[in-house]
Amino acid sequence: MLVVSLADLQKEKDEDQAYRKIRLRTEDVQGKNVLTNFWGMDFTTDKLRSLVRKWETLIEAHVDVKTTDSYTLGIFCIGFTKKLSNQPVEVHPPESIPPTGATGGATIKPVILDVPDGVDIIDWVAGFANLNKVCITVVGGFGKVSLAALSRLKSPAPPLLYIEHLTLINLSGTYQFSTLAEGSPTFINALLGRLNGAVIGGAASRMVVMGKVGLSAYVFQNPKIITIKTEFH
Repeated sequence: MLVVSLADLQKEKDEDQAYRKIRLRTEDVQGKNVLTNFWGMDFTTDKLRSLVRKWETLIEAHVDVKTTDSYTLGIFCIGFTKKLSNQPVEVHPPESIPPTGATGGATIKPVILDVPDGVDIIDWVAGFANLNKVCITVVGGFGKVSLAALSRLKSPAPPLLYIEHLTLINLSGTYQFSTLAEGSPTFINALLGRLNGAVIGGAASRMVVMGKVGLSAYVFQNPKIITIKTEFH
């Protein structure tokens, strides 16, 4: 599996496309030439971080699409609500900004979190949010897992269990701390690479770390949660 920047693949290099990561699977080697096939596209972590804006709500979706030539294409989408023209904005002069937590205002902090060996990533994220009383949004991950349980979007079928060495390609999801007994569900969309070069993905209900996994995330303290009903057709 090769991961290259889209800008490097273009004859006339366009640096504006450097944030697009193209995955190419090796199909054959002929002398000094390597024949590859398109195997997916993703954004760099820096690009994903730059998309986050104040006063906007993140919307995530995942769907598997079957093409007419019998290929299955997994599509992971993120979007943001549009900021209203008359939306009020709180503005404080620098000298009047209160300490964190003094007024209950929300604060956002980018973090890299290390998940230790043998730990379930899903449970660990929920535990981190509940222990620190924060909302956490995972935007990326790196490392390997030895077990993963993946479900298809809106599918009644039980999760597919993979017990093998899997490489994290992409992770995204959110957990919101709640004072309610049940709290909010943890959901993480995962894209994983197998040893044979195949890529699998879905909504992960379990992922057990092998070695150590790093999570790139945003932590929201005192967040204001707005529920938006959406329909996909």
